[in-house]
Amino acid sequence: MIESISPQAIAITFVVSVIAIWLSFRIGLWNTRDHTLWKRYGAGSDIVRIDGVDIRIKDEGDGPALILVHGAFGNLNFWDSWANELIAKGYRVVRFDGPPEGISGLDEKGHSHDRLAQLIPMLADKLKIEQFAVGGTSRGGPAAMICAAKHPGRVTGLILTQTPVYNYDLPKFPIKLRIAQFLTNTIFAGYRPRYYWRQYLGNIFDDKSALTPEIVCEYTDFSNRSGHREILAAIQAPGQSRDRERNREMAGSIKAPTLILATPNDNVLSLEHQRTLASWFPAESCKLVVLPNGGHFPPFEPHTQSARIVREFLDETRSDD
Repeated sequence: MIESISPQAIAITFVVSVIAIWLSFRIGLWNTRDHTLWKRYGAGSDIVRIDGVDIRIKDEGDGPALILVHGAFGNLNFWDSWANELIAKGYRVVRFDGPPEGISGLDEKGHSHDRLAQLIPMLADKLKIEQFAVGGTSRGGPAAMICAAKHPGRVTGLILTQTPVYNYDLPKFPIKLRIAQFLTNTIFAGYRPRYYWRQYLGNIFDDKSALTPEIVCEYTDFSNRSGHREILAAIQAPGQSRDRERNREMAGSIKAPTLILATPNDNVLSLEHQRTLASWFPAESCKLVVLPNGGHFPPFEPHTQSARIVREFLDETRSDD
C-alpha cells in the first residue's frame, strides 16, 4: 500500500523548491552572457574605448551626423527604424549603448545623466565628427539636453521624445504587471522573465500589435545580462535629471533648433509634461510635434511617421557646406 504524503512534507518540499529556484536566479544561472548578446544582437556594431569605458557603437551612413541616446533598459538597436530612414536619406547615424546598458561596460566615473552627456562629444571626437545633431528618448533625453547646452558650437540640432524633466506620479499599474513585479523582486531575485516584459511593455505601448515577440525577447535578454543587479542600481542612482528649475534654465539657454516629438497615449509620461518641456525652450527655435497616436516608444510605434518627422526636421536644419 502506498502511504499518503503528509501536508508537512508537501509544505517542506514547496519551500525547498522555492528557495532552490530563488538561488538559481540569485547566482545568475539564468543570466544572458555577453557573448550571447553579441551573437544575437551585435551585427554591425563595434566596441570603442572612451575615457576609460568600453562602449558598443554603430556608426552608419554618410552626411551630417546625428548621435542618438536610448532610454533605460534599452540599447542602440532601439533606433533601427529611425536609422534606416535617415541613412537612406543621406545622414550619418551614430548610436551607442549608454554605459552600463546594452553591451557597454560599467563606468567607474558613474552613470549619471551628466556623465552620459559628457561621453557624447567624446564619442564624436573619437569618430572625428566636429558637429552633430543629438537626439534622446526617455532617460537619454536629459543627457542630450545637457550636451546641447554645454556644447552650443558643436550641436546643430536637438531632438527629444518622451523626456522626463521633473518629478511626476506614475499611474497605477495593471494587476498583471503588479503581480509580475512582485514575482520578479521575490521569487526571481531581480530576474525579469518574458512574462514581465510582455506586461510592462504592453502597458506603455499604445498599439499593442507593434509589441512583437522579438522586442519582448530583446528586452528580456538585455535586462538579464550578467551583472544586471549592479546595472540596475547604477542607472537608478540619484541624479539631477528631475531638477525642474535646472532643466528650465538649461532649456532656455539652448539655441540649437529643437524638435520635441510627443505622443498622446504614453502611460509613463503625460502629454502635458512634454508641452511644459517645449515651453521652456526659446519659441523661435523649438518645434513641438504631437503625433496622432503612440505610447512611450515613438521609434517603435508609430515608427514610420516619427522617423519621417525627424528626417524633415533635420532637412530643415541641414547644411552640407
